Amino acid sequence: MKIKFKIILIDVLFLILSVLLVIFSFFNRDLAVWVLVAYSIVAIFAVVAHREKEQLAKYQEAEQSKFRILKLMNVLNAFVVIWSEDNRTFLINEKLKDAIGEAKEGLSNEETLDLLFPMGFARKNRVDMMVEESKEFSLETRYGSIFVSWTSSVLVSGASGRYIISVGFDVTENKHIRQQLNITNNLLSVSEKHYSLAMNLSEIGII
Repeated sequence: MKIKFKIILIDVLFLILSVLLVIFSFFNRDLAVWVLVAYSIVAIFAVVAHREKEQLAKYQEAEQSKFRILKLMNVLNAFVVIWSEDNRTFLINEKLKDAIGEAKEGLSNEETLDLLFPMGFARKNRVDMMVEESKEFSLETRYGSIFVSWTSSVLVSGASGRYIISVGFDVTENKHIRQQLNITNNLLSVSEKHYSLAMNLSEIGII
């Protein structure tokens, strides 16, 4: 807001200066040419300064938006990634940064996405595959290897491409429980088959 106010103030001062220069040229016709030259120089500098301040205002506004987004991302007790289809935008929250801090050092945005969502040759269709349904990948962290279930959705879609948010939860314990249940079910299935075979053999008098 302060930057925008300063830009408006500069515009008003420039307008006042322009009016004063025009009035001055009426009372000093001999100096009208020099006044016009001075006016042109001032106008050029004013336009350049105005554009620079506009760019600065846009940059500061973008940084503030980024700060607010990261603040919201850090509230979630999960791994959060916001990334763009062209890999130019890439934001991760503190929880994920802490988990893969050392592993991420020196990697590009695309390489980091490969680390989080390893898809091999299918990475060209990464967005469509991630948005289609939840994906589960292993992730090497500073605390060891874990399994993360990712759910992704498109935040913005436009001419510049798509921006995606992916939220991941550590499902390592659940995965181990599922594996143990599968092993137990397989053992029970084998035991039932052995029992059934034993009963059949008993009925025909073999055992």
